Amino acid sequence: MFGYGDNWAGRLSFSDAHVEGPVRICQSDYPHPLMGPNPTSFQLYLEQDIDNHSTYNHWGHEGASIRGYKMYWHQPLAKAKAWTRTEEEKAIKGTRKIRPVDTGVTFKSRIHFDRLSSVELGALLMSLDLDHYSGGNRRTYYKLGMGKSIGFGSIKLESAVTVFDGKERYGSLFGGDTWNTGDSTTTSKEYVESFTQYRDNVLGSNASSYKAMLDDLFMMLDWNIANGPNAAKNWTEGISMMTIKNNKMDPRIKYRSKLDTPKSFIAKWSK
Repeated sequence: MFGYGDNWAGRLSFSDAHVEGPVRICQSDYPHPLMGPNPTSFQLYLEQDIDNHSTYNHWGHEGASIRGYKMYWHQPLAKAKAWTRTEEEKAIKGTRKIRPVDTGVTFKSRIHFDRLSSVELGALLMSLDLDHYSGGNRRTYYKLGMGKSIGFGSIKLESAVTVFDGKERYGSLFGGDTWNTGDSTTTSKEYVESFTQYRDNVLGSNASSYKAMLDDLFMMLDWNIANGPNAAKNWTEGISMMTIKNNKMDPRIKYRSKLDTPKSFIAKWSK
């Protein structure tokens, strides 16, 4: 769907997002330092089967595997709103002023698709409506843009699908008193069902591993963990950045703490 280099073109295109209603923008200021990936932190990027930091897998180990796709947790709104750098952080070079959009602003955009099968369209529509499939009391919000590590980019996504019928569109010039566009608003249900049936047939015995991966994703995207009525008790502490203050090293740095699974991490910082 997305194309492949110079070999073939994609069948999706994404329009710019435009503001709907009032726009609120924060004052220009310097954020907490947004650092790049640190390859020496192999305890975070590679699968670790044991808890002993002295025998972790590292880049030189044969068979060491990448853990997965890097993601950031949602943060409590109060913490995300305190995004400007501290006095101590002023000594860190390379930080630039930014002017982020404040909370509660709505944007509208379009994704255009062409010649997608029912399975492909179902996969696209399901990915845009994960909140409907995450189950339980979750509120599945997405992460978009820069500054995710300091709480930016958490968005609620709502989508609707419109299908154009080529034969209908070009069969006549007018439809009543307007141009005949051949468009009709439909639901995603039949397309998502086509995708899930195909997916389950292909996965076969690997279906349980896929479900576990999907559950991890839903946990990572659950807005309620940070901001719901039963938010994790010590969430702000759990997702705080690892630092070195007053020449005291964060134990997570000193002992190269590996990343917990999403389920274990939530349980740990909910107590």
